[in-house]
Amino acid sequence: MRAGLLVGTILAGTWLLADRAAAKDAPTAPPAPAPAAAPPRLLEVPLGFHVVEVRDIDVRSMTFVADLYYWVRIPAGAPAQVEKGIEFMNGRLDGEPKLDDEKTVDGWHYLCWRAKGTFSFRADLRRYPFDVQRLAIVVEHEGLEAHELRFVDDVESYRRGGVPEGRWGVQPGLDLPEFRFRGASRVLSESAYPTTFGDPTNHEGLSRYSRLTLTIEFRRDYLPYLVKILIPILVILAITYLVFWFPHDQFSTACQLALTTLLATIASNFSVAQSLPNVGYMVVSDWFFLGTYLLLSLTMLQLVITYVLERKGRREQAERWTRAWRWGFPLLALASGGSLLAHAVVAG
Repeated sequence: MRAGLLVGTILAGTWLLADRAAAKDAPTAPPAPAPAAAPPRLLEVPLGFHVVEVRDIDVRSMTFVADLYYWVRIPAGAPAQVEKGIEFMNGRLDGEPKLDDEKTVDGWHYLCWRAKGTFSFRADLRRYPFDVQRLAIVVEHEGLEAHELRFVDDVESYRRGGVPEGRWGVQPGLDLPEFRFRGASRVLSESAYPTTFGDPTNHEGLSRYSRLTLTIEFRRDYLPYLVKILIPILVILAITYLVFWFPHDQFSTACQLALTTLLATIASNFSVAQSLPNVGYMVVSDWFFLGTYLLLSLTMLQLVITYVLERKGRREQAERWTRAWRWGFPLLALASGGSLLAHAVVAG
């Protein structure tokens, strides 16, 4: 019996050792994967503007100066970098913006700044002096991308102001000596930059940022410019018209008068062009001068034709040609100038 007990003990020990060896040789199970990091919470930040003053619109340098308030409402508990990273993309502020007001209400942290600066815009002068200029103020966040922060147009604040929607974001009565206010609009968009800005964590190769653009439209007060452009042209054409009343034997005098008016047109055109930047297209004022050049050229052609007819002894035909131009010249000037003026005013 003792022998049987000894054999059982040996067998049990052998089984235990084999089991431990098997467990030791078994492959180790991989550790459980760590839970994936939650994507950053998208912050929606209402942003608003109130432009107090716009001045010094310079179409040559394509800049303007603005004095404005802007504000944000940030959800309570948001990172401090939200309020410190608001950036004007098309402007250069005159120093740091001044914090005008700050408070926390109903889970929102409200901040309002006042700033002054010089902003750039893209001037469109195709209809000068009937042009409409659109002045933009563009805001982005310098650090948080579009998947982290998105601006929201603060419509609620504008409605409480009680002004018409076309003036949301600007001071009532905002006008300029040379321009008349037409309206204001705000556009939310997403700007994409084909670069990582050196960020090693950006594997997409593209950076996207939320953008809010306030656009203020001004139409030029064209009446003073019409006086400066059209009055000289009308005087030049009136003087040119006198050549159709010169006797045919005073051909040289008539030519001198026509050439003088041509030189006066060139000088007037050069004076108007000096106030505009170098652009690669024709503006409306250019078309006025181009029409004047054409009429002066036709006048010179008429003088040559009548001179040739007179030299060939065809005096009656020269007289008929001159009488036709006495009627045709003013009619052609009125038709071309009037159609161009009407088209520019209506389309502008």
